[in-house]
Amino acid sequence: MGNRWRSAAALAAATMVLLSVPSRAGTLSYADPADDATAVAETQAPRPSDPELDLLDVSWSTSADELVVTTSLTALGDPAASDGWAIGHYFTYEDLRFEVLVQSSGAATSTVFGPSGVYLRPAGDSTTEYPCVCRFTAHPDRPAVTAHIELHSIVSAVRASDPSLPRPAAGSHFTELETTSYRILGVLLSADHAIAPEGASLVV
Repeated sequence: MGNRWRSAAALAAATMVLLSVPSRAGTLSYADPADDATAVAETQAPRPSDPELDLLDVSWSTSADELVVTTSLTALGDPAASDGWAIGHYFTYEDLRFEVLVQSSGAATSTVFGPSGVYLRPAGDSTTEYPCVCRFTAHPDRPAVTAHIELHSIVSAVRASDPSLPRPAAGSHFTELETTSYRILGVLLSADHAIAPEGASLVV
């Protein structure tokens, strides 16, 4: 009886330890040189480098519930000669390429891409929107922008794109991470790119 009691107590203690361990999470960060936000399609930028579009650092993290992406910039605000700004975060899951677009536009009608908010869509396809429980927060004091995307939204997007693929879950990998800043001027005009090191991946 004594041994059985001790075994049961040890099992209970081990269970309590396991329950107290926080959810597994992944993180990945990459930097980008300063003062290189110079692209405006095929035309000349209004300034040598737009500080509001100049990406400095991008940090991705996951938890059991959400994907969080924080982008640091030289400055926060509307770029010159624009209707606002947008930041596109791109990742691949299995063979699917996704975009998380964070957008701050001057007015809902200022761009064909919709009003301010966070959008989840297939990369390169602005006509398809996946339902997304998403939000973003601007941090003028840093300056930085943080996007929050609940993981069940990504799971639903994968299911809608290819029902044969496994759903993203603990241990899954997001690969080919990159970030692009955009000037909004009727359409999105890319300005700066920050790309994760080759072969890097974010573990869910």
